[in-house]
Formats: sequence, structure tokens, C-alpha cells
Amino acid sequence: MLMQSSGAMTATMVNLANARVLLLRDAMGLLIGSGIGAALTIALISLRAASLGLPLFFAGFLFAFFARSARARDAFELVMGIGLLFFGLELIGVGAAGFFDSPYAASAIAFLRDHPVAATAASAILTGALQSSTAVLGIVMSLATAGVIDVDSASFWVYGANIGTASTSIIASLRGNYLGRQIAWANALYRAASVLIFLPFAAVLIAIFRDRFTEPASQIAALYAAINLFSASIFFPLRALGASAIQRLVRPDAGEDEFGLRFLRRSTYESFAMGLAHAKRALLEMGERLYDMAELSILLFDRYDADAFTRTQRLDSKVDALLKEIKLFLIRVSQDSPEGMNHAAIELISFGSELEAAADVLDHSIATLAGKMHAQRLEFSVEAAADLRLLHAAVLRSITVALGAFQTEDRSLAQSALEAKREARAIESRAREAHISRLAGQNSDSFAASAKFLDALAAYVQISELVSKSAGRTVRSASGSVAASS
Repeated sequence: MLMQSSGAMTATMVNLANARVLLLRDAMGLLIGSGIGAALTIALISLRAASLGLPLFFAGFLFAFFARSARARDAFELVMGIGLLFFGLELIGVGAAGFFDSPYAASAIAFLRDHPVAATAASAILTGALQSSTAVLGIVMSLATAGVIDVDSASFWVYGANIGTASTSIIASLRGNYLGRQIAWANALYRAASVLIFLPFAAVLIAIFRDRFTEPASQIAALYAAINLFSASIFFPLRALGASAIQRLVRPDAGEDEFGLRFLRRSTYESFAMGLAHAKRALLEMGERLYDMAELSILLFDRYDADAFTRTQRLDSKVDALLKEIKLFLIRVSQDSPEGMNHAAIELISFGSELEAAADVLDHSIATLAGKMHAQRLEFSVEAAADLRLLHAAVLRSITVALGAFQTEDRSLAQSALEAKREARAIESRAREAHISRLAGQNSDSFAASAKFLDALAAYVQISELVSKSAGRTVRSASGSVAASS
């Protein structure tokens, strides 16, 4: 309701699914609720709340201007936004009333009034074009209030708007993954099914609303609310079945993997120990993604390649998604354990968080630095580029050894991971000193690129330190065990 658009709400859900933050089973209730929220918005418009748009905006502006706390300011800025939305809807209604006074528009309206299927299709297309069922229904209510169409004809516009609002989420899913497509098509099928189920009862309800409400706009708003409430009462208890059906219909395309989701399921483990083993396997997949990102990162500085930057972002999203699934899986596994979330599970979550933090450094620090270098047409000197490549190789080795130490829990390998971290730090220190010496000697290093080079050195060392933290804990744990036994 606050977004004033169920289409915007579902498009947001699709984008969250594309980022693997939201799954279909979690989104089904939100899809149903978005329709009810849109119905409340239409009800407000029918009560002529749109005329309150400008007063709401100015009131929100004044209170936001004098607000002392950030939370209060955010709340009043939300009021400003709602006011502008209402004012915009009022302008749409006023403009539409004038537009449909033309002979051509009157002929089109007459044709649609006599052809309900065409009216439904036209409403769906117009809703898709405007990306807002609220705007279309605002126009319809203006026409009904002006006597251009009656409520019976307007009902088919309501059906079309309810179906057409699904186009926003479908468009948002076109460049996303299968999770986004699942939510988009679940929304489209839900909207279409809502209309089909409601149609047999439409004539009776329209007659009831005509007797109950005197204003055509109120009758249309009641009809739209009835569709969404009626369908919500039917489909809400069936949302789990609906999610399963959509998942069977909309499958990943070739090349679209499900990361660790295949084996991070309740049915794949028989004991707490097996659940921990599956989580460890998923963490190793996270490590592979991180290694791919780190290996790719040095190429970002060589030349601008949009595909390389996009791939870095996608790999970071995969790491984030895997960590989210691993955490949820470990919580479920721990619920089956008499001791709950034990030290082993906490260690897995800690290592995953460190891998995610390293991936964020690659995406948010190193990739950002490389992008700024290309935007400002800067280049590292030959000496600086060679030092950075040397450090990059050391970081790759640090990641490899740290993953091996995590997999085997071997103390000697963990010691090697710590040595690899110290070696990366030593390379970074020598490169930093040499770089400063070149600057003091006014060598070919650009002062504009100097800060970015030093930042890149620090970022690579940070990655090495993050991935080796688990090795440090392994060494300390082994040392403690030896001391306890002696």
C-alpha cells in the first residue's frame, strides 16, 4: 500500500530473487498481500483521497524540515512521497477526462464498451505500458464518474488491470535468473486465476455494490477489492502447493546452477554430522567462487572489460547466496541436534562469513578501484603493476592453502596458510616502500594513481588475512589440545 503499486512490489521481489535473497516459497504470501494492498490504495482514491496529495506533500515537507531525528525525517519524507503519488494520480484522472472528450477517444470507448474481451485486453496492455494498475483504475473511475462508461463495462477494465499488473514483474525477470522468473510467473498465474475464479460471481457482486454504493468510483473500488480478497482467501492456504507447482514449471536454464541448494536440504542428511559435512561442502564451493573472483580481479586493472566487471558482481552474488543458504541450513540441522548450535557449526558460519567478507573486498574495493582507474584514464607504472601481480599471486596461494587447511583441519597445513598470509603481507610492505621511494624520486608513478595503488595493496592483503583466520583458529585449537593432554 505504501508503494502505491503492487507491480512495483512484485518487481522488487523479482530483483531480490535475482540476487538470491528471496525464494519463491517465501514470496508467495507477499504476492497475495500485494494485491490486497493495491485494493486499499484504490479504495482511498475512490474516497477522493487523491485531492489530499499536495497537502500531504507540504505537511510532510514542513515536518521533515524541522525534524531533529533521522528516523522522524525519514517518516515525513515517506509522507511526502505518498502525497506526490496521490497528486500524480489526481492529475492522471483529470487529464484522462479531458482526453476522452475527443471524438476518436469516444469512438474507441464505445467499441470497448460493446466488446468486453477487447476492453479486458486493452486494459491489460495499458496497465503494462503505464506499469501501474492504480493509474489505469484511476482513469476508469474518472470515466465512470463522468458517465462515459457504466460499472458493468468498467468491470472488464478492472479484470484487465489486475492481469496487466503482472507485466511489471515479468519484464523485471527477463534479465534475471530462474528464481526471479519463478516469482514473476507465479504472480502472473495468480492474477489470471483470480479473475477466472471471480468471473462466475461478478454479476451478483456488481449488483450488490450498485445497491450498496451510490458513487461509481466506490463501486469499482469495491469490485477490485472483492477480486483480491476473494482470491487471497482461496490461494493463501494453498501457497505451498502453488510454489511447488511453479518450481516444477519454471526450471533453471542450461548453465544456471543452483549453487549449494541441491544438497542443502533436509532430505539429504541422516544425522547432525552428515549435515555439517554438507555445509562444509557448500563452503568449499564458496571458496571456489572466491578464488575465481580473486583470479579475475587482476585483469580488471589491465583494460576495461564490462563482462569481467559483471562476472565479478555475479560471483559476489553467488557467494552471498550460498552463505545465506548455509546459515539457514545449519540452523535447521542444529535443531535436530541435542546440543543445538555447537562449536563446529559456529566455526562453519564464521569461515563462511570471512569468505563473504573477502568476496565483498574484491567486488566493492578492488573492482571499484579498477573502474575508477579506467574512468579517469589512469595507469600504474610498470614497476607498480609488476608488484601488484606479485602480491596477487601470493593472495591466490593464500586462498588455496587456507581452503585446504579448512577442508583437512590439518595443523601443518593451517601453519602453511598462516605463512602464506605473512608472505603476502611482506610482499605488500616491500611494494609499498618501493612505491613511496619512486614517488620521492619523481619516477613515472602518477600521483593520481598512487592512492589507488596503495589501496589495492591494502585490499589484497585484507583478503589474505580474512581467508586465513580459520587457519589461525585451527592452530590455536591444536595447541590447546596438546597443552591439555600434556
